[in-house]
Amino acid sequence: MKRVAIVTALILAGTAFSMAQNHKVVSAYNYLRKGQLDKAMEAIEPATEHKKTENDAKTWYYRGNVYLSLHLTEEEEYKGLAENPLNEAYDSYKKSLELDDKEKYTDDVKDRLQFVSEQYFNKGVNKYKGKEYETASEAFEKAANISEEYKNQKDTTAVYYAGNSADLAGNRERALNFYKKAEELNFDNVSLYTSMSRLYSAQGDTAKALDVIKEGRKKYENNFDIIITETNIYLAQGDAEKALDNLKIAVEQDSTNPDIWFAVGTNYDNMMKKQEADSIKKMMMEEAVNAYQKALELKPDYFKPAFNLGAVYVNRAAELQSMANNLPLSETEKYEKMKKRADSMLQSAMPMLEKAHKIKPEDINTMTSLKEIYARLNEKEKLKEISQKLNEARGE
Repeated sequence: MKRVAIVTALILAGTAFSMAQNHKVVSAYNYLRKGQLDKAMEAIEPATEHKKTENDAKTWYYRGNVYLSLHLTEEEEYKGLAENPLNEAYDSYKKSLELDDKEKYTDDVKDRLQFVSEQYFNKGVNKYKGKEYETASEAFEKAANISEEYKNQKDTTAVYYAGNSADLAGNRERALNFYKKAEELNFDNVSLYTSMSRLYSAQGDTAKALDVIKEGRKKYENNFDIIITETNIYLAQGDAEKALDNLKIAVEQDSTNPDIWFAVGTNYDNMMKKQEADSIKKMMMEEAVNAYQKALELKPDYFKPAFNLGAVYVNRAAELQSMANNLPLSETEKYEKMKKRADSMLQSAMPMLEKAHKIKPEDINTMTSLKEIYARLNEKEKLKEISQKLNEARGE
């Protein structure tokens, strides 16, 4: 998303100096033309304070040019001369416009300000890549504001990334403000709606989260991310029927995508945990198992569905064991049958967690689950081996 502007003689172009121009400003211009940026800066600063030139639009125009050159320079000897030359250039150009009653430099300055806007955008990109999200958000905001104020152009991309950067920085309120503005400007990106919905959900406003995602579906009706986001909201509201309808759409949309099957499995998994009736739990479990298995068929080395599939069986085993433990002491036969079913679930979990362990050998949760299963099923050799690996992983 980085922007590159080609500006031919942008900084040095402009109206020639008259003979009566203050010596310091003339010197700054000449030094700048020769590429002597240190001397250009030394010359221009006194001119901004001298009574004959401090209120001259040209003084600030060329100060902006000097600092913009400092921002753009690749020469090491000049890079550290100013702490934030881009800000200095921006402030100087603004000052020039304020003082330019005759609008002698207005068009040139506005062209340079558009270039400054692009430089702020690029700064935002670099800070974003470096995960300095707060600074990135501020840079994108400046890029958008400058473009709108001085060139009357709506930079929807800069607005969106100002919000996205704030989002990644954990500043929800700032992120939402920019996301809303990006929506008003018709920014075309599905993540705008999923991000806004997620932030509203985090605030506990599921109604607003659902409203936003419905707006998104008007534009991106069959988009997978939109569908899954809406599904999660329905799940949070306890509306399993609508959630299931959405999951069916997701599968119909792309039945060969392992990520979709994993998402479907996860959603059935979540629904299963929220059910009270054991018969519904079993039905949800079957759907989750089928989806996870489908994901693994399509992508055999997919860790998450392998682990989750093992976890489904382990959790079901725990439920069955708990139900058995709550039986009256007199119901021995029923207890043994239920315990046998629980052990059978652990037997089913074992190969899936072993597969997950093979895919991701360093995962401690997988090893911990396997250790518990091996102990329960009296797999002594496997228990010894996994215990050793677990101790090594924990540094014990």
